[in-house]
Amino acid sequence: MLKTEQEDKSLNILREQVKAIQERYENRTSDLSVIHELGSVIINVHEFRRLCEEILEIIIQNTVAENCSVMFQDRKKESLYLICASDYNKQRYVIDPRMVFSKEGVIYSPDADRGAAGKALKDKNPVLIENAEGSDLFSAGTETQVKIKSLLSVPFYIEERIRGVINLSHSKPGIFTMDDVNLFRVIADFVGVSLYSSLNYHKLKSSEENFRSLIEHSNNGIAILQNDLHIYANPKYKELTGYSFADLSRLSIDKLMDFSYQQADLRMLLNHIWANTGNELFNARIIKQNGELLDVEISASSVLYYGRMILVISMLDISDRKILEKQLIYAQKMQSMGTLAGGIAHNFNNLLMGIQGNASIALLDVKEGSPTHKNLTNIEKLVRSGANLTSQLLGYAREGKFEVKPINLNLIVKETSETFGATRKDIQIILDLEPKIAGVKADQGQIEQTLLNLYINSADAMPHGGTLTIKTSNVSDRDIINKPYMAKKGKYLLVTVNDTGSGIAPGIVDRVFEPFFTTKGLAKGTGLGLASAYGIIKGHGGYIDVSSILGRETTFSIYLPSTEESFVNEDAMADKLITGAGTILLVDDEEIITYTGEQMLKKLGYNVIVAENGKKAIDIFSKEHKNINLVLLDLVMPGIGGMETFDRIKEIDSNARVLLSSGYSLDGQAREIMDRGCNGFIQKPFTLNNISQKVREILGS
Repeated sequence: MLKTEQEDKSLNILREQVKAIQERYENRTSDLSVIHELGSVIINVHEFRRLCEEILEIIIQNTVAENCSVMFQDRKKESLYLICASDYNKQRYVIDPRMVFSKEGVIYSPDADRGAAGKALKDKNPVLIENAEGSDLFSAGTETQVKIKSLLSVPFYIEERIRGVINLSHSKPGIFTMDDVNLFRVIADFVGVSLYSSLNYHKLKSSEENFRSLIEHSNNGIAILQNDLHIYANPKYKELTGYSFADLSRLSIDKLMDFSYQQADLRMLLNHIWANTGNELFNARIIKQNGELLDVEISASSVLYYGRMILVISMLDISDRKILEKQLIYAQKMQSMGTLAGGIAHNFNNLLMGIQGNASIALLDVKEGSPTHKNLTNIEKLVRSGANLTSQLLGYAREGKFEVKPINLNLIVKETSETFGATRKDIQIILDLEPKIAGVKADQGQIEQTLLNLYINSADAMPHGGTLTIKTSNVSDRDIINKPYMAKKGKYLLVTVNDTGSGIAPGIVDRVFEPFFTTKGLAKGTGLGLASAYGIIKGHGGYIDVSSILGRETTFSIYLPSTEESFVNEDAMADKLITGAGTILLVDDEEIITYTGEQMLKKLGYNVIVAENGKKAIDIFSKEHKNINLVLLDLVMPGIGGMETFDRIKEIDSNARVLLSSGYSLDGQAREIMDRGCNGFIQKPFTLNNISQKVREILGS
């Protein structure tokens, strides 16, 4: 009997042991099942939101926890922020990965920093609270609706550094055991690593999408080549080349290049880039799919990509830049040549002034009909010829005009074409004139000179006769396209002069407006006619260009800004000698000018005081200004120039009358002095009649 009781007792102990082992086995099996499910999700799910949701659901469904949240640590702010959270009712929160990258709008948890989660991070160990009521490590907050009694916070490591914490809670006290602590030690690292990796995956994906978006919308054509073939091309690259990607994938970079464009040795340059990692920037010309040529700037880099060499190309269309560069070079060339031409004309006019003045004075003392009178008259004729030559030079160089007023261009075309037609009966002249032509503000004499220069040029191209067609029309800047200049906005009057002559060879058509450039030979031409036309039109704020077909025709096009002011027709003053009286202060640094000028003015009846420079002129005027009726002032002088001299004279006497004189035309400083109130301008060389009329005009006003 005793034996039986003893056996039963042993059997019960055995049963208890087996039961405990079975319970521990079941618990371990349950733990392994949770870990297995989490592992499966971590391996198969990459999308961040779904990964968070499934991790939370597995933990809540398969452990004693009712609520679960994951927090990461912001080391800069030394604070925890919420990554995801869920309760047993599946009320969930999952952060947007972009908020993690930017740290904008994330939910920080200061209470968690001071509570169990913060202590778990600080101590690097799990924190278990069996009953949260009265615990100084827990604060539910004023807005939370979650009832919490039991709380477990477990830190997790990523790359051997603590990065965050998992919080588990229950509405009843004493729920979590040491087995749960041990289980979540393992689960926490699983979850932390998986969420951290998923965020990095999203960051990389977002970065790739942003990079791709930048490349796809870049204004540069970007391509990648491997084994000398295109493996990527963005839309702009396909647009620039005209090829589809399917075509480009079979195309090497060599097939795109125009190797006849010898700005650089492109073959050697490309081979160098392929052989050496680095970057090169160069200009090239590519051949588009339709055969057109396109000027581009290329930045090419060779880099190692997954152990293989690739070539990255960035291509920029610079065709507009090339046009602007051409326009700038052309404008600079013409400006520099204009400066040279103006300087030559100025010096030559001063020389002619001495000849003209002496001839004019001598003629007054010589009887008409005598051999000496004829010789002096011939000298004056030669001076006028020389003055015409310098006038053409100044026409090319000048920025200003002599006498600007609204004129009827149709009338000028008719008159000049009739005059020219009388000299060339073998040329048929056709006029196609716009009836309602707008006016232009211009110097009539200069425009007449320009048109006659163009007629003569056309006549030279038609030695055996032909047709000269002159057309006028109203246009605007929108009609002035495909030109080597950018027209200012506004309305223009267009004059075209077309001839059926021999045309101009392509190699020289860009040089026709250069001074002294001629194909006629020294005996037949000076090369100043078209240069003068260019300067005159440019000085009027207009444009002139030429197009030609060799052996067939040439067309010159003139664009002048139009005006709504009415036309003015005035008769020129008769060419006669007018004497006078008074005192004139003559200011010039050229001795020959002061000598001849003094003699001419005295012959006209004036008293003359001579000043050989600006300083002396100011000194004389400050003492004698009440007795001086007029100052004849040279523009270009060493030391104190004409501009400063004029200003100082006006400071002494604001009513002083000043006549400006120069071998240059009325442009630049001369125009500025005139705008400041100068009474008149006379260009050297001037005759006795010219100066007599100009002085009388100012003193008589």
